[in-house]
Amino acid sequence: MQKHLIRLYQAYVSEWDAVEPYISVDFLNQINNQQTSDDCLVAVQ
Repeated sequence: MQKHLIRLYQAYVSEWDAVEPYISVDFLNQINNQQTSDDCLVAVQ
């Protein structure tokens, strides 16, 4: 059982390493878009 859990964890880490750059870029874009929207909202008020 322990070997299966270790393999599962290793697969998770490998998959995360592969997708993390894409997730980070999307996340940062969302933050930047949200800040821009907030700035526009303040300017309109």
